Amino acid sequence: MTETIEKPTQAPPQDFGKRVSSGDPRYAEVVDWLHDEAALLDEGHTIAWTKLLSEDIVYRVPVRQTRLRDDTAPQFADNMFHYDENHTTLTMKILRLATTASPWCENPVSRSRRLITNIRLFEGSAPEEFTVVSSLLITRSRHSEPHPRLMSGARQDVLRRDGDGFLLAARTLYMDQSTVGFPNLTVIF
Repeated sequence: MTETIEKPTQAPPQDFGKRVSSGDPRYAEVVDWLHDEAALLDEGHTIAWTKLLSEDIVYRVPVRQTRLRDDTAPQFADNMFHYDENHTTLTMKILRLATTASPWCENPVSRSRRLITNIRLFEGSAPEEFTVVSSLLITRSRHSEPHPRLMSGARQDVLRRDGDGFLLAARTLYMDQSTVGFPNLTVIF
């Protein structure tokens, strides 16, 4: 009998710690935060979005590598990224896109929609810190294109309580595609 090798098709499997039930008030707070964050980005309020970032944020989109079924190497590179940002670099990119005339790739501005589903919440390693695992589908339309471009993936966030809300301390998007389906990567995931 041949041994079956199970390969993850999304994000690498991890032990995130103790699960927070969907009936827990903390879960509802996090889901509301995620929906409000998506609305800010969908409505083009990217500068306001930067106020949701912790000073020590790590924002990454690792490159996916297509592997054969029996290849045991990871599907995601640990040293190659589409995005590998910190607070300074992420804020600079957003300010350039939002306040200057030079980013021709966003003139006219793209229209995007973020659909966040399959949200699972876990208690973090520090008090009042949470790991959020979710699925993301993002659509992007430009100019008069008749069909939107799509991108999907698994998102892993770390949210840290800050007063009455949360700050985004880390985000990693594990794209389902191995090739970026957008003509440029000016989209915030």
